[in-house]
Amino acid sequence: MARKIFSLETKRLVQSLFDEMKKYREIEQLSGVPQDILRLWKAKSLLSSDWIASEERQSPLSAIEREEIVKLHGQGLSCTKLAIQFGVYRGTIKSVITQSRKNEISKRAISRAFASSIATQVIEGKFRSSLKTAEFYGLEPRSVQRWVKSELKNRKGRAIVGGSSYSITSVLAYTFAIKEWITKNFNLKDHSESNIVSIVESLKDKGVPIKEACSWLGIHRSTFYRKRQKQLRAEEGDPLVTQISELQKRRNFAYGAKRMAVYLSKLNGFAINHKRVARLMRLHGLNSRVRPKRRIHYKTEMLEPVQEPLYNVLKRDFSSSGPMTKLVTDMTFVPVREGWVVLSTIKDLFNHKIVAWETGSSATLQLALATLNKLPTKEGLLPSDCVIHSDRGGTYTSMSYVKAVRKLGARPSY
Repeated sequence: MARKIFSLETKRLVQSLFDEMKKYREIEQLSGVPQDILRLWKAKSLLSSDWIASEERQSPLSAIEREEIVKLHGQGLSCTKLAIQFGVYRGTIKSVITQSRKNEISKRAISRAFASSIATQVIEGKFRSSLKTAEFYGLEPRSVQRWVKSELKNRKGRAIVGGSSYSITSVLAYTFAIKEWITKNFNLKDHSESNIVSIVESLKDKGVPIKEACSWLGIHRSTFYRKRQKQLRAEEGDPLVTQISELQKRRNFAYGAKRMAVYLSKLNGFAINHKRVARLMRLHGLNSRVRPKRRIHYKTEMLEPVQEPLYNVLKRDFSSSGPMTKLVTDMTFVPVREGWVVLSTIKDLFNHKIVAWETGSSATLQLALATLNKLPTKEGLLPSDCVIHSDRGGTYTSMSYVKAVRKLGARPSY
């Protein structure tokens, strides 16, 4: 496959993005250059400022160069340094190293006799473990373990451990005895971190390998290490826990994780992640206490609604031919320094004047009736063709208000 050559414009664009401290993913999207090549160019830009003008190699690697790459990589040189030295991409270096490893494995004739000899050395105790044997011979640890199991099966019921012969039956009996001892002395139903760590540590003191103890408990070895590390961190005592506890007590447990993280960052002089704070607050019972919302209960009037139909007498005809023939009324809230005041008014559509008004602390039926009582009347009556129009709120549609309007000689309209 031919090697792709990038133009000078592309390299200049990439260099400008390097100067802007862009991430590899963003540069790849903007320039179309793979991230593996971007890492190589980044290393070149740190070594020399004129890397853009340098010519890229187009000829393939020779056999001598491939051997030299494998040799230098074995001495500790990174793929990036090798790519700069030989003028190729990092992917090319990786493929050369991978191919050399495959060739070494294929050249090593792993016959049945060779596998049996390796397994025999492990069984007889010449190496401490299969891993040490694999490291010594340059093999895969799983392959050595597989050969050991196969060799033990071929020995027809006889297993040699540490130079002494034991039957497989006795080895199994010993294994079951240990499992029975674990069941009697430990609570296997408790899967807490402290219990699992204590069981594995106890078995380790008895000479049982950690991996084998974990397999008996049905957990992975990495799970044990993670739980033990977490337990050690909890036992050490994080200084943040003390700071969180003091602040929560002083603020009556009103701070959440994000607000607490901001406070701790200012207090300690460095950024503290809110997720870490949330985890510490949860583990040590320092979460904020959510107070229930106080519900405000309003006393409402139980008004008796009118039983007859509500008619719209005006029908949106707000023009009037004479005074006090068409009146409209409503209530509104007015803000004042002490709070709110409800203003109830009645307006004459003939001259658009307020003919009656009253104020109160709330929109009640008493306020509407008090406004009606302030209307200018002749002997307590309005003109016979007077109409008082309002909305269909509970106050204006109540039976008491309708009776008060009719007592004045007017007709209600909605």
